[in-house]
Amino acid sequence: KALALMDKALEKWPDHPTLLFLRASAGHALGNPDLTITAATDALQISPTNGSLFNLRALAHADRGDTAQADADFRSAVAHAPTDPDARQNYATFLAFHGRPTDAFDHVNIGLQAHPTHPGLLLRKGSLLQGSGDIVGARALYDQLLGHHPDNVLALNGLAYVVPAQNALSVQNRIDKAIRSPKPGRDEKVLLGFAQAHLAALSGQKDADKTLAKANAAASRALPYEVAQDADGQQTLMAAFVTNSFDASPASVSPAPVFITGLIRSGTTLAEQVLASHPTVQGLGELTQARLLADRQAQDFAAKQVRFDGVSFARSYRAGLPPLTDGTTHFVDKMPDNFRVIGALLAAFPNATVIEMRRDPRDIALSMWRGFFPTTALAFANDFSAMAGHMNLYARTMATWRALFPGQIHALDYAELASDLDRVSRQMADICGLDWSDAMLHPERTGNFVLTASDRQIRAPVHTRSVGKWREQRTLLGPLIAGLDPDLWPGLAQD
Repeated sequence: KALALMDKALEKWPDHPTLLFLRASAGHALGNPDLTITAATDALQISPTNGSLFNLRALAHADRGDTAQADADFRSAVAHAPTDPDARQNYATFLAFHGRPTDAFDHVNIGLQAHPTHPGLLLRKGSLLQGSGDIVGARALYDQLLGHHPDNVLALNGLAYVVPAQNALSVQNRIDKAIRSPKPGRDEKVLLGFAQAHLAALSGQKDADKTLAKANAAASRALPYEVAQDADGQQTLMAAFVTNSFDASPASVSPAPVFITGLIRSGTTLAEQVLASHPTVQGLGELTQARLLADRQAQDFAAKQVRFDGVSFARSYRAGLPPLTDGTTHFVDKMPDNFRVIGALLAAFPNATVIEMRRDPRDIALSMWRGFFPTTALAFANDFSAMAGHMNLYARTMATWRALFPGQIHALDYAELASDLDRVSRQMADICGLDWSDAMLHPERTGNFVLTASDRQIRAPVHTRSVGKWREQRTLLGPLIAGLDPDLWPGLAQD
């Protein structure tokens, strides 16, 4: 209704800067990046130095996967509004998730010089410290933030994952108090429920499993998963390739991409760190642009039968890459969700290597159960029946890609990588066309920035402690095991 009123007002005052800004803001609030970009661009014709407009347009470009355009607009936003804390925070977040953590730190620190108690900037700095392995620094940062904003839910959540076991109970008491207060909304209470469960396990409380089950139940209610809807979306992403309606890129450009994909918690982070330990390989973490760019082309094919354009995809994808160090021959994008768009990756990059990480789905499910992934894209991760549905969809999807692109998807087993790092790291180097380096035997030494749930594990030497842990939780995993299609997961029948 508000948008309709704005449009009506703009018919009378088409160049009114406030109305145009509000229209761009409405587009962002509605999750409509095209509307946001159009409205912000119109407004910038009238107010060309408005940093807030550049910030809004940057966020919309990022939502579309137009990483280079987003970066340019973020730079304009902070240039025109250098003390705007929101612009600094948004740019830092964008940089952190696009392989540029050092630049992210710089923008956070600049923002904090002008706004030393800004909660968003402090939270982003705490996350950056955590992702870089500075747990002590992250803890101090969250404590600092809570000193200024004692009821900040995100700070309490962050603190829960960086405190030592001897301090777990005191933090848990603070979280209990926050949950009982009327201030947190449903989603915030779900987040704090998982923080409670983590602290209960950390301190060895007897009811830790019940606390975790309660947190997952609340998350499942907040983020319901519809496997049929997921399957329909996946069919749309694959349609151009299933019907051979795509034009592959004819040229190979260096550095060569390595895409590590798989189910979440399947070992993609470990695989990336092993490869990134090689002196000519740069790990970029989980980049978002491949899925977003592929989705746009898939929608065009569904609506207008426009063939997939590998050249255009590759150009837009590479334009959004962070600067690569001199001497880099390969870069790694380890976004697990890229399994959905493998056809696009192989059509766009003739010299790409696609590695699928495989792990026992029961161990994967247990790992998912113990974490929280607050996004609708991973809504399946809090219910074992939903996990089974998603895993079956994943297996069918991978079977389709293998049939369409035979010999171009390389499977690696997580348990083998963890138990025989020497042999499997040599296999990885061979797959990528690299000379093996003994540095690949020590991925914990890379010092790379990690923003995933594996941020703590990856800094320890490779181990097999999580392999086969599902056997201790057979009853808990009953709905998952019952829901896995034995034709898609034949290896499970042998156990």
